[in-house]
Amino acid sequence: MFYPHMIAGISAGPESAEVKARFVTAFENSSIDGMLNYYRAIFGQLESGALSEEVPNLKMPVLQFHGLLDTAVDKDGLRDTWNWVDADYTLVTVPSSNHWVQRDGAEIVTSTMRGWLDARK
Repeated sequence: MFYPHMIAGISAGPESAEVKARFVTAFENSSIDGMLNYYRAIFGQLESGALSEEVPNLKMPVLQFHGLLDTAVDKDGLRDTWNWVDADYTLVTVPSSNHWVQRDGAEIVTSTMRGWLDARK
């Protein structure tokens, strides 16, 4: 069973009650099953090499952030990510951030994203 309040608490972290309420609303209007099924489906296929069709490379510019303290997605998982992107690819690693880099490194994420987007106007 999906618990919007629990997932919102994990996602929002130490934010105000107002911010957590926004997360709850967003998760109440989302399909956690859909989100989790993506991971369930892809991981088995990646491990066995049994992808049923070739996945095309991304054609648009990509900005990716990764917290180097992430224990869910190890930095080794970034290896060759750029080979799947046919446009420019920017990887920003944030040494002091974990899995929730947008929260832990909010300032660097925001300023980098603004500059990255401004450069593509």
